[in-house]
Amino acid sequence: MKLYNILTASALSFILAGVAGCTKEVDYDPAAVPTGAQIFFASNATTSFDLAEGQNSVKVDVSRLGKTGAASANIKATASVGGQATDIFTIPTTVSFSDGEDTALINITFDFDNIAAETTYSISLELEGEGLSNYGKTIQNISILYAPWSSWTKMDGDTYWTNAFFGGTFDYPILERKSLLNPSQVQYNIPDLIEEDHDIVISVNTSSKKVSVAPFDTGYAYDETANIWMCDAYTYYTEVVNNPDNAALYKDASYFDPETGVITVMMRYYVPGVGGWTPEVNTFQLPGYPDYNISMANAGTFISEAGQEYSILSVVKGTDVASYAIELKQGYLEDEEIEAEVNAIIANSETVLYTDNRDFQFPVYEEDYYTCIAVSYDAAGEAKGHSAYIFYNEINGVDWNEGWTTVTKTAEFNDIFFAGALVTSPGTWEVEVQQSDDLPGYYRIVKPYADNVYEEEVERGHYYVYINATNPDAVVVDPSLTSFGYTVLSVPGTSGKLVDGTKFEFPASSLGVFMGYNQDGSLKVLAGWKEAATLLDLDPQENAEPQGLKAHKAKAKKLTNAPKAYKGLLMPYNGKKVEKKFYKLGESSRW
Repeated sequence: MKLYNILTASALSFILAGVAGCTKEVDYDPAAVPTGAQIFFASNATTSFDLAEGQNSVKVDVSRLGKTGAASANIKATASVGGQATDIFTIPTTVSFSDGEDTALINITFDFDNIAAETTYSISLELEGEGLSNYGKTIQNISILYAPWSSWTKMDGDTYWTNAFFGGTFDYPILERKSLLNPSQVQYNIPDLIEEDHDIVISVNTSSKKVSVAPFDTGYAYDETANIWMCDAYTYYTEVVNNPDNAALYKDASYFDPETGVITVMMRYYVPGVGGWTPEVNTFQLPGYPDYNISMANAGTFISEAGQEYSILSVVKGTDVASYAIELKQGYLEDEEIEAEVNAIIANSETVLYTDNRDFQFPVYEEDYYTCIAVSYDAAGEAKGHSAYIFYNEINGVDWNEGWTTVTKTAEFNDIFFAGALVTSPGTWEVEVQQSDDLPGYYRIVKPYADNVYEEEVERGHYYVYINATNPDAVVVDPSLTSFGYTVLSVPGTSGKLVDGTKFEFPASSLGVFMGYNQDGSLKVLAGWKEAATLLDLDPQENAEPQGLKAHKAKAKKLTNAPKAYKGLLMPYNGKKVEKKFYKLGESSRW
């Protein structure tokens, strides 16, 4: 299955730091203009070298800005194996660029007979001199390994890639090969994982259960100049960037379960030279293993004659599940809390087991997150795995339109929140737009992604994108959770305009998606569309003004104070402020 149109991630949230007119002045000292040759190691250069039989050299790329004139840099190098220094490598002491060249090669030579099989050699290269880049990498760590492999063979069956970043589960043919020297070393290759001619290779040690993914180009365009790359988080922090602290956090985050055939990879997605996203859990289910998975989905709600509300959960068990236990807990449970509940279910001798696929009705009492936990058992009654499904339960029997009046059901929506960053260009379609009865000039788009415009599954429920146009000259999009997980908004400190009472126009890079927090606590926003654009047009056919807009124009001019920014992870929800836990922030990484 190929991926198209959009990358979807686990639920993301955004807090708007302020509205127009409330921003603080910031002193800005412009950076010095770079001078000199600006020599550096490109962040997408090869850092892992697998040697072929008889190979006696490897070449490391070095880059510079510009091509004019000759240039050079000194090289300080160290080589080690198993933590001990080694002198089997011959490494040049300088690297030189000819006039007209912006790339050069460091040619590292060695005698292949001195290379031990299944042994990783580490080399650190440091550029020195006056012509180095002020901002690029000047230290490159590389690894060299000789490990002969069998030929790639197609496995009998597909692998199932479950991915939070791209949003969904995808099935692919998968290839396998084994080390000819170490039977515990296995590699899996999924050809054309995201784009053609861009394969992922997953290395698994079946003895230690450790997993790694070398950096590779997905082929998926981040913008017109760069693609998105992937590798496991530990490799990213040890080979792509030098960050020992974060590397230690992810040292054992990727692993293999030999009983279930599930490969878990804490994957890092990044753009060379730009930065990356917080690591996401990816799983690859290898074919030929028992299926003890339990799938759960929110199938709606039921209200009894007595007024008790029930959440309906549909459960489908894997082909090898003989029975299963299930329970519902109020709240957004963390991994360790889920694990504790699973252990309690297994230890309880009175746990009720079910054998068929079915719908369950669980009583719910509050508007909140709920976590549904299922434990699967084999025919011998042994627990084999567990699954968790987290959903948000809305209050039912509520008039969601109360306090809002529909302005038009045929407004033209240009999705510039994701354009240029997660998709190539804006998508356009019709949406319904409502205006607040209590605050003229405060609009909301009714579930703009509900029609699966990106061919992705969306969440059931009520979702709105809120637009604050009480000041037509300083229009902002308040933090708004979408139906497929992202929260969109205006970039703090920017604003658009309401033109002619119908067009919500925004400058370049002013609308985006919440991507976590920077190390200094500031908001990290992905706003990729670099052109001014109209987000919303209430009257795309240029017909008569939609009802209510003339009144809005007159009233909006009298309003001087826009609603205050929300505190914490807050968003408008049915006319009130409700705190929602949209996204579990992992590390605090910087773009």
